[in-house]
Amino acid sequence: MPNKILHLISQAHLDPVWLWPLRDGVAEALTTMQSAIDRADETPDFKFTRSSACTYKWARDMDPVLFDSIRQLVKMNRWEVIGGWVEQPDCNLPSAESFIRQGLYGKAFFNKEFGAKGRTTIGYNPDSFGHCGGLPQLLNHTDFDGYAFMRPQPWDNPKLPILFWWESKDGSRVLTCRIPVQYSQSYAISKEELETVVREAAKNNFVDGINHGVMWFGVGNHGGGPTREHIAVIKELQKDASLPEIRFSTVRDFMAEVRKSPESGNLKIIREELGFLFPGCYSATGEVKQLHRWSEKALFGAETLDLLANWKSSVPRALAEAWWHLLFNQFHDILAGTCSYLPQEETRSRFGSTLTTAREHRMKAVYKLARKVDTRSEKGSVLFAVNPLPWQRKALVQLDTFIEPNGREEIIGLETKSGRKVPIQWMQSDSNFGPWGLKWGKLTTVVNLPAGGYQVFRTVTKPVVKSSVDPSSDKDEKNPQFWVQKNDSRKAEALLSKEPALLKWSPDGVGQLLAHQVGTVVVRDEGNTWGFGIKAYNDVIGQPEILEKEVIESGALVSVVRQKSRWQSSEIWMDVITYTHTPTLEIRFRFNWQEKRQQLKLVIPTRLRRTRTIAKMPAERVVRPTDGREYPCHDWVSLEGTLRGKPVYLGLMNDSSYSYSGKAGQLSMVLARGVPYAEHPPFEYKDVRNVAFLDQGWHERRFWITAAPGQTNGDALERESQEWQIPAEHMLDNPHPGTEPWKRSLFQLQPKNIQVMALKAAENGKGTVLRILETGGSNARVKIQFNGRQYTGSINAHAVATFLLHEKDGKLQPLNGLEKKL
Repeated sequence: MPNKILHLISQAHLDPVWLWPLRDGVAEALTTMQSAIDRADETPDFKFTRSSACTYKWARDMDPVLFDSIRQLVKMNRWEVIGGWVEQPDCNLPSAESFIRQGLYGKAFFNKEFGAKGRTTIGYNPDSFGHCGGLPQLLNHTDFDGYAFMRPQPWDNPKLPILFWWESKDGSRVLTCRIPVQYSQSYAISKEELETVVREAAKNNFVDGINHGVMWFGVGNHGGGPTREHIAVIKELQKDASLPEIRFSTVRDFMAEVRKSPESGNLKIIREELGFLFPGCYSATGEVKQLHRWSEKALFGAETLDLLANWKSSVPRALAEAWWHLLFNQFHDILAGTCSYLPQEETRSRFGSTLTTAREHRMKAVYKLARKVDTRSEKGSVLFAVNPLPWQRKALVQLDTFIEPNGREEIIGLETKSGRKVPIQWMQSDSNFGPWGLKWGKLTTVVNLPAGGYQVFRTVTKPVVKSSVDPSSDKDEKNPQFWVQKNDSRKAEALLSKEPALLKWSPDGVGQLLAHQVGTVVVRDEGNTWGFGIKAYNDVIGQPEILEKEVIESGALVSVVRQKSRWQSSEIWMDVITYTHTPTLEIRFRFNWQEKRQQLKLVIPTRLRRTRTIAKMPAERVVRPTDGREYPCHDWVSLEGTLRGKPVYLGLMNDSSYSYSGKAGQLSMVLARGVPYAEHPPFEYKDVRNVAFLDQGWHERRFWITAAPGQTNGDALERESQEWQIPAEHMLDNPHPGTEPWKRSLFQLQPKNIQVMALKAAENGKGTVLRILETGGSNARVKIQFNGRQYTGSINAHAVATFLLHEKDGKLQPLNGLEKKL
């Protein structure tokens, strides 16, 4: 076989966390790296490939001698630094910004430690469970032009060749290699079996017209790498003239040779998502999914508010460590929920570190902003509220506080500085008592807030009238413009009428959309944790029995009806929350799931016909059929169809769920899965009496349902979903000096088809970086207002763009790529 070369990629598949805790993963990483160095010392032409910045960081911090040896091999082109990410993440569930941060922080580490030799341009995710369609663009945006993966394998998706061009909607493209057959070999593989594997690769791992084939080589799945015995087999096979040249190589060298081939331009172009494989991974271990979403939103809010609070000074990159914890937790087995029970506590702790750091930054920023405002003219407390999002919004604000702050006056409303009155509603507080037994409630209001800015509201009080009647439940006839009843008995009676309240819900212009009551069903879930061999979870075995329905709140701003149900040993509370400032319904679940081999699902049955779904995914929106299959989504999914012959869509937003399905006008989302931790075929549990199961115990999930005539491109759902998940930050403040006005907008972004991904300090601390995504499918002119300055720029259809806000000339200076090499 003249001129043919089989490139052997020596590596070790290593999950830092999976069936073991991080401690064991670190030990195996260090051992594997040392083994690779030893093999390189023994075999002059041996080369090794290793991804994942976190593992290199462990080597640097825990074994400097080992790390220096790696550095030397990197300089000699005998050790390939690949991937450029913190760790190999799940490639469906992280946000677009998280994918960019994987490259940003991973490559920053590699560039610092290895210089030019560490500047990989090849993404590397051999074990991730499917890959979102926006990934080529996100790879290009962080200076990757190649990608290597294994899943989906040939039996999962036969139409994928070994080599192809993978392209996103914006036209971004990466040369992609699907790892043939397997990314490693078993510990138990014999010399004879390895020889067979190599000979099969020599026959099957070449693409027509390209004389370079590839094979991954090395023991793995808990580290290891090539062994002396296996290298000896390769050395013997290199002498076999009937085989192609067998060369120890790297992914970089292999792809470079492919690019040189004239046939590379004729490789197949794929323009779609690469999946789907294991649908159980979109919902397994719901707590991990929830903490992940909360962490992403908290970091966005912290970075944005940091800048808004420090508009006259530079802000250092202070949240990098919080990002590292989040990015590590995006490792595919952690985020997919397929780890054993043992690592769950440390996973939870890493999320906790991220959330604590982000929330502290956010809180400090809010106080810093508030203390800049001049409130000396006030006699009582003021409410300070700030909006991190770059558009004007109506924001729900709730905080537990004294109804009668000094025992002599009670708070009856709010007021802007100009005297515009803002109603409030006192709701039940999280605690059933206040300090010293004073009246304590949840002050609830809806306020108009400027884009990326704040507003201050004074509290309005009236003298307390001592009587036998509780003033918190009677109308104040002297102050009707302020007073909002805590409970309205007539409204409560209507909410508890025989016809379910949800069936009456009819957004303007839609008509009677719901076919039946929104609720839950129980689905048989006898598959494994991953969902191997499963496409849909639709074997309904029952519906929880409704035990009671109770009005929790029935005020003029917010009303809450709680429905309590039971299924076998489980208890489900479903709160239906209606607001006067929006037609959107909130459905909030609190449930105690105790079932095994069963799944709890939210079901929204509609009268829509000829339906399809549009789902938010990283850097794109994806149209999918309503075929009953389980699919991933992010903040929202839209069910589109016709109602009485006219187009209508229903939008379902969420704060922590990623798994949905659509069928026959019905939209569903998984709430809980009662399957064992890390159950992997063919190793199913026969006796589960002493086995830990996923999602047991109390959980909370939040959803928001909206609907409108026509079709949607998702822009309205995108904005509203962010408003629900990134609430207005607020605090009760007292009179103090300051220099700033009571209302100010600091950050605005137009037009509506532009989604903000990040507003943050530059990595070098010099200037402000803005990252955006065009969502409408057309080129757009971008207008930004930040800290009193106007900026303009342009963005292409479907594109991600990163800009530096250039203060001298008011232009958006493009920083596409790795933020101008950091």
